Amino acid sequence: MDNFCESIGVLLQSRMIVVPDYQRAYSWETEMEASEDSQKQVNVFVRDLEAFVEHSKVNPHKYYLGQLLFESYDATGSRMGVIDGQQRLTTAVLFVATALRWLAANDTLSEGEGALRERLQEDCFLTPHFTRGTFYACLNRLPVSSVETCAERRLIEAVAYFEKVVSGKHSAEEVRQLLGAVLEANVTSIVIGQDCDAIQFFLFQNNRGKQLTRLELAKTILMQLGINATGAFPREAFVATFAEIFRESAKLEQMIDEDGLLHCAWCVYKGDFVDICTTADLEKAGRGKAPCDFVMPFTQLLRDCAHSLRDFFESEACQSRMIEAESLVIMRPYFWAYPVIAKCHQLGLAPHDRQRIWRVLESLTVRKRLIGRRAEMEARIRGAFQAMTKANAADEWEAVLKKIRQPAPGEWWWNYWSDRDLEETLRGEITNGSIAKHLLWRYECARVEQVAHGYYLSLRDFDRPEVEHIAPQTENNEQPGYGDYILEGDNASKGIVSGHWMWRLGNLLILSKSHNCKLGNIAFEEKLDSYVKARVASDVCEIAKSNRTQGDLLIWDSACIKTRTDRIVRLLMDIYCPPSEAEL
Repeated sequence: MDNFCESIGVLLQSRMIVVPDYQRAYSWETEMEASEDSQKQVNVFVRDLEAFVEHSKVNPHKYYLGQLLFESYDATGSRMGVIDGQQRLTTAVLFVATALRWLAANDTLSEGEGALRERLQEDCFLTPHFTRGTFYACLNRLPVSSVETCAERRLIEAVAYFEKVVSGKHSAEEVRQLLGAVLEANVTSIVIGQDCDAIQFFLFQNNRGKQLTRLELAKTILMQLGINATGAFPREAFVATFAEIFRESAKLEQMIDEDGLLHCAWCVYKGDFVDICTTADLEKAGRGKAPCDFVMPFTQLLRDCAHSLRDFFESEACQSRMIEAESLVIMRPYFWAYPVIAKCHQLGLAPHDRQRIWRVLESLTVRKRLIGRRAEMEARIRGAFQAMTKANAADEWEAVLKKIRQPAPGEWWWNYWSDRDLEETLRGEITNGSIAKHLLWRYECARVEQVAHGYYLSLRDFDRPEVEHIAPQTENNEQPGYGDYILEGDNASKGIVSGHWMWRLGNLLILSKSHNCKLGNIAFEEKLDSYVKARVASDVCEIAKSNRTQGDLLIWDSACIKTRTDRIVRLLMDIYCPPSEAEL
């Protein structure tokens, strides 16, 4: 083990640094319109730099960026892999590249600055492969064709913020002061030769950056278990598998984070809905076992869960146009849905059986989101998860849904999200916009299915969908075609506002953002005409005509809203109360 203190500038000029693929992706966040007390890591980095520059004018000293932990890839130490400190290093390199690019465009680079800029373009610092293309584009301010992961978005946002910072300075001298602070900043570099030493340093050294995720800690503990266990530890296979895990996790991040992925795999491994997976849990599970008995099987299970979830989110929910899968993705499943999804793929269930289970999960998720209740859903569905096999998985889940839908008399423990409760909630006011949008989309899907069997209406078919109120939220007496908003006495229940009809599903409509923005608070017949031209809401026109009460004038009132609410609820109950295959 060697350690030395040198500046960031010397480190970049004299060594090639690689962030291995088994490391997590770039995770530092940026707030573009940052307040003075912003806690986003990139903002804090800049704020610390600016404060250092001011303080050093009075008390000259060098900035300190902390300890960096490396493993040497050759005998000379000229090529090293980052074990800890990659977030700080990546951020520093992005800032240096941004400042040099600004100086090249607005001033003349010195010989040393020009040499460093060329050095950065020679790949002296490499991020993991799954972000390397975007990182290179950020270094050189090249266009990025597509952004697939949150890590790539964070890289782009960091560079954009750095550009904003340097362009806001009054002179090239001020930019050079910040650049110099980074390049001259000292770091203590510790180069490890033995895996066990690296693990101990990684676990116990003080990290100033973003807190490690449980998945990254799990990776370290699993490696430690493998090295210390009796029997051969396939290190290369372990590292390659974790590289795959982090690559997949980076692509899943918008739906499930690294800790969620670890929890999902732990539930599948234990065959139960268990608490979060801690380092102590892993140490206990792997203690005294050969690597082939725990470390490698669990690592491979983690990888398989990542693949299964990505296949679900990208293939079944998007490419295969499986409506129940897309519905689950849109609603953001509860944590207990992820292990079920992963286990379905692990068991190798046929697409038809998976779709049956997705249908159950969709119904359970809607019931929990709409009806709420403090009772734990996972306690009611635990038995189905534990009993899953390839032969009976779909039957088990349909059976548990039936118990929840129609609890037997006296079975109060199941009586929280019944069909009766669901229908009552659907007929009430739905003030949560995201839930209303989802329900209206599923209603439109069912309507389309009735007239064009086999046609699939994806929520992606709408251009930035929004929820529109047919009767506007604000009453405008100058715009005709709407029923009374407020009535008193015995007629109060017939008023759109006084009768609480404004937020009923029958008065809500899903429209593209562009269409919704054009409508505003206009007369009902004008609004109806725009629906007809856009080929949407044909049911609104039909209901309004059938309820015509004032000559030729079409009126949208509480009676129309009730009629349409009834239609919507009937179709939604058919969707969320599916019969089991045995009942068909």
